[in-house]
Amino acid sequence: MQRLLLLVSLFLLAFAPMARAQTPQQAAFYVNGAAGVDAPGAGISSAGPLGWNPNILPLPQGWKTIQYAITQVEAWMAANTPTVPTALIYIQGGQTYSSAANGETFPVLLPPAIALEGTFIGLGFTAFPQLQPAAGVAAVQLDPNREYRDRAVINGVRFSNCGFRYLRFQGGSYGIDLGGAAGIRHNPRIEDCEFLGQTLAGIRVDTTSGINDPKIYRNNFRGCARGVDMVARGVDPVLFADIEECSFESTASVVGGTGIYLLDQSTATGTSPLPSRVDGLFRSNNFDQIQAGIYIESTTGAKIRSPQVFRSRFANLVGNSIELKLAGCEGQDLTVTDSVMMRGNNGIKIWGASGGGASRWTLDNNTFYQCLNNGLEISVSGSGSATLSSQRQTVRECNLNGYLIQPSAPLAFSAVIERDRLLDNVRGVQFLGTATGSVAMRASMVCRSRIFFAVRCNAPALDMQLDGLTIADNNIGLDAIARGPGSSGSYLALGGNTTDVQGASLPPFTFCCFGGTTQPGVGNFNLNAQFDRPFYKLLPSSPCIDAGSFDAVSGGTDYEGDSRTLCRVTGGPGRRDLGADEWSGPGSARPYGNVGFEKYNVFPRISSSTVVLRSPSIQPLEVALRDAVQPVFGTPGAGAVLFFGFEDINRSLPFDLAPLGWPGSYVQLDPATSMGFFGITQTGPQAGSTVASIPIAPGLAGVSVTMQWFVLMPPPSNVVASDGLRVTVGNYPGSGLPVPTNMVPVQAGSYTRGSVNGLPNETPPHQVTITRPFWIGKREVTQAEYQAVMGSNPSAFQGAAYPDAAQRPVESVSWAAAMQFCALLTQQQAASCAIPAGYVFRLPTEAEWEFACRAGTTTEWNVGAGLSCSQANFAGCNATNQTVAVGSYQGNAWGLQDMHGNVWEWCLDSDAQTSGPASQNYPSTAVVDPLVSAGAGKLVRGGTRTASAQFCRSAVRYTANTPTSEIGFRIVLAPTLP
Repeated sequence: MQRLLLLVSLFLLAFAPMARAQTPQQAAFYVNGAAGVDAPGAGISSAGPLGWNPNILPLPQGWKTIQYAITQVEAWMAANTPTVPTALIYIQGGQTYSSAANGETFPVLLPPAIALEGTFIGLGFTAFPQLQPAAGVAAVQLDPNREYRDRAVINGVRFSNCGFRYLRFQGGSYGIDLGGAAGIRHNPRIEDCEFLGQTLAGIRVDTTSGINDPKIYRNNFRGCARGVDMVARGVDPVLFADIEECSFESTASVVGGTGIYLLDQSTATGTSPLPSRVDGLFRSNNFDQIQAGIYIESTTGAKIRSPQVFRSRFANLVGNSIELKLAGCEGQDLTVTDSVMMRGNNGIKIWGASGGGASRWTLDNNTFYQCLNNGLEISVSGSGSATLSSQRQTVRECNLNGYLIQPSAPLAFSAVIERDRLLDNVRGVQFLGTATGSVAMRASMVCRSRIFFAVRCNAPALDMQLDGLTIADNNIGLDAIARGPGSSGSYLALGGNTTDVQGASLPPFTFCCFGGTTQPGVGNFNLNAQFDRPFYKLLPSSPCIDAGSFDAVSGGTDYEGDSRTLCRVTGGPGRRDLGADEWSGPGSARPYGNVGFEKYNVFPRISSSTVVLRSPSIQPLEVALRDAVQPVFGTPGAGAVLFFGFEDINRSLPFDLAPLGWPGSYVQLDPATSMGFFGITQTGPQAGSTVASIPIAPGLAGVSVTMQWFVLMPPPSNVVASDGLRVTVGNYPGSGLPVPTNMVPVQAGSYTRGSVNGLPNETPPHQVTITRPFWIGKREVTQAEYQAVMGSNPSAFQGAAYPDAAQRPVESVSWAAAMQFCALLTQQQAASCAIPAGYVFRLPTEAEWEFACRAGTTTEWNVGAGLSCSQANFAGCNATNQTVAVGSYQGNAWGLQDMHGNVWEWCLDSDAQTSGPASQNYPSTAVVDPLVSAGAGKLVRGGTRTASAQFCRSAVRYTANTPTSEIGFRIVLAPTLP
């Protein structure tokens, strides 16, 4: 209450100067139930009503009762013809207006063009004025035969015309009773009021062939039988309530009934577009500890309505959060988006019988948590058709079913369920009933239904198309009892289930992984799918990655929204993965789930501008916060804390922050640690935003984590949470991607290149920084590898005389041929999605070669201060002066073999001369990613079998441009050079 009163005071103070400056001016009058008197001039200041402002003393004496004030104001307006033909009656706060307290008459009959508003001058934050009628009587009533409009616009200025603000309605049958008769419009604005303990409803909207479109903003309903009760009757009525940022609660003594009740008993006579409309916009409302949240019923004669529920929160309800009943109507639509339903009976229940027409139900990005029965229940019958569209739902820990979908004939039913997650429910999804039609369930996860089943198909006339699902850690994965003849299961990843498939199968299964028994069909296999639990992404080593068909038609998106036409290991074109979600080599950062909830419509969002998340990386993860601004005043949050976690929703920590004194906030993840406090930008276009830079640690590679902002807002808000950010960190080379074997990852870093113990071209020693991680061949390219790619073998040491020739290094190969080998290998590996997007095979730069050879050492050889024949093949170690099989000697500290001796190795760099020692000395200053591309000669490194140990050192540089049996090469896999 104190928060709301503070809002009121701030609002009045902020807008008081605006009221004084308006021309023309609205008449303002004053009621003081304790000190006023019902005499003609008592409610008018000595200066007259025009321009009077309740924030400026002295106040007029004031009238005693509201009803008397209304009669006097009407008479004054009729006699004076004011420039602005509307009036505002201020009612002193902190007082009770009742027959006993001040002789008030109820119901107060409010005529058009008069608005009522509470005021708090001299009372601080004490209370609203309280209108308290007797039992069974409404506090305020609008005349059903007169027009009421929200605002009057005069010379471009908006004035209060019919409205209620800063009032408390205590008891009685209704707080406000409104509704137009045939041809009459009621369009009042009701905002920042409280409705307490009404026996019928806080606000009643009764329409009979009229137009009722009230605007109901930021009100609190506590202990009311119904918060807002709306009914439409007659022919072609319009009933469209805009209800936003309201709170519906019970009290300690009264268990509230329904928050919003909408009953359509009307008859629509027209065709599309219909002349009648009975629905509503219900946005940013909170429903707490009441019987039911939103109840909508359409009876015989009603046609195709479309109520919309956005960003609302339902918690601890006895009944259903949202209930839609079809009672013979000809179509009934419903849209529910970005809402949370937790600890009620059913999250959303749609039931009853349709009388024809087409119903469409659209659910997007909602959360169903710990529902006593079902997250979503659809039990419909009748004639006509019904279509369900569900995407991005999270359904957790429901006691009966995540989804119970049971349409009955003769209704025609269709559903598309995409990117939904159903976790820890007693049963995951049940498709039952006798209706004809189809169900497509794609890119969704149904996991941890450990008692019963994940997916049950027992609908003989529904074609079940299950595509790209992850079904894991359930008792029974797929219970296929009965299904339509067009049913299929494709790209499914099952694992950790006691039984993967039970009952009649869903033929044909195509490209599916079964952790138990392999099912018949094309492309199926029986291997461990390898999930990253609890997120159920495929691990980098999972056989389900790129296990689909090259010829497959695109399957839309995966769970995170990535196109199924992309090969997820590499980001290039290729085969589909199995299952709903997968690990990505480049990493990913995707917002998901609901934002937090606060009464005053603060919905902060989380995002990341970091495109590639690999570990380790010199580029941090950028986690941005935006929209942390109060909409009423435009005041940004005071600051924010970024929390990091390993699970979406963890029961060991508060899912709802209400127990901590922050009602309305919603926790998307379990906060394991804080990244610190961040200030929020206060001015300009970036107001309400901040950015945190998080280093990407090596330990996060291949791991999924979650992040969420907790924002400290100024009063009347407190703490509100953003939506969640799921981060999966990829890895640079060495991450386990299916790249060619015998390659070693080399991370970015710096080293001292060169030596003072060799030729002048090895000096001066200087610092080199390598900024791009890369893979490098563990050994030199062999004759067998070269033959497989190029179809030929130029080596001198081949044939029957050399039985191990296939494993000897390829030599007598030109620099151009080595480059062609790299290009062809890149083409082959990219075609099969075996290398990351943007990576190519090539020769190492001279700087990369020495960095990899040294492997952190500073000695002349990577094995120490000297080189022996047990460590390399060089002059004097081989009587035949032949090459030896690659890998014959122990590798350096990074596992690279044959870096000294055997054959020289081509590098990417060029040189001015064509043979002999390199022509140029090194620069005297530090360099970054050096590469010399001008010159006819090409540099070779590492020495050869005929060279002395001195010429096999880590720093030795020579130039060549003709192939000999002394020269071979090794390759790197790295990003395409700039």
